Amino acid sequence: MCETFFFPIIREFEPDLIIISAGFDSAKGDPLGGIGLSPIAYAWMTQGLRNIQPCLSVVLEGGYSLEALEVSSEAVFKTLKLHPKD
Repeated sequence: MCETFFFPIIREFEPDLIIISAGFDSAKGDPLGGIGLSPIAYAWMTQGLRNIQPCLSVVLEGGYSLEALEVSSEAVFKTLKLHPKD
């Protein structure tokens, strides 16, 4: 859905900066979110946004499992350490 719906809309908008509100309550293992996204999914979404606009700001804002927060935020940070088009 991101690649076919959200990313094209964001590309059309041509943002100068993308701010990611990184709430990991949708992560696998979070007791409240119930969605179950993997760390790879967070990395993929981060890289997709970064391919649109390399100027990103990521702000941690939620999640209720320390383990899910750890592995998901680590995946995002590792993605940010890559070169923008890797």
